Amino acid sequence: MEFTKMVASGNDFVLLVEEELDRPITSEDVVRLCTPKYGVGADGVLLLSFLGEDRVRMRIVNSDGSEAEMCGNGARCAVRFASERLGKEFILLETLAGEVLGWYFPESKRAKVRLTRPKDLARGILLDCSWGKCTVDYVDTGVPHTILFVDDIDNIDVFGMGREIRYHGYFAPKGTNVDFVKVLDKDKIRIRTYERGVENETLACGTGSVASALLSLMAMGVKESSRVDVQTQGGEVLGVEVKFSDKGEVEEVFLEGDVRKVFSGRVLEVF
Repeated sequence: MEFTKMVASGNDFVLLVEEELDRPITSEDVVRLCTPKYGVGADGVLLLSFLGEDRVRMRIVNSDGSEAEMCGNGARCAVRFASERLGKEFILLETLAGEVLGWYFPESKRAKVRLTRPKDLARGILLDCSWGKCTVDYVDTGVPHTILFVDDIDNIDVFGMGREIRYHGYFAPKGTNVDFVKVLDKDKIRIRTYERGVENETLACGTGSVASALLSLMAMGVKESSRVDVQTQGGEVLGVEVKFSDKGEVEEVFLEGDVRKVFSGRVLEVF
């Protein structure tokens, strides 16, 4: 089985082309592939199926074997992979969350995606947590994200607090990703993310970066089209563009950042 390992801002993925597999990939296969030391090691597997000259279906399976509706950084990896294979700058991705438009820029090795329109926005949700009352915001940017604004982001218990909010009854049964956000300036934030499906902190999260940028703009009362630089735990900076309508409603969101093709190879005995 041929695979390609790609990384976008610290999120790493194993990419497989479904038409080239001799059998369907199971969730157990994905867990084995993503396990460090025993497999390739990754946050998840991207299963791609080429549907036309610029159209690709993308399935995202997390490292625990669960399937996700969307992954922003995974989408950027898929856009680069498909762009190079098809010789197209523009790629349309079909995902469980809807259609995602993508562009790859070979000179800079950066990819940009237009995500589905955010939905289910809710601000000021009050949760009962083990450390006391907790006020959070929520938005679905293809997958659910809960935002918690913090001051001391370096010393926050991302795993403990993130896991508790992720499984909180308020977000049952699907649960939620959890983003801890520190606003650095009107156009700059820093985030740390507990990612559902990985069940741990990841070095970056594309949909989480978009959710955090959007809620940060709203918290500051910004309702005109803006760009926010999002500093991830992996050290890279993702660019998030939010376009508002004249009525202050969110019309489009874009995510842009580096995409690296780390290595390719053949799986021999992991199964």
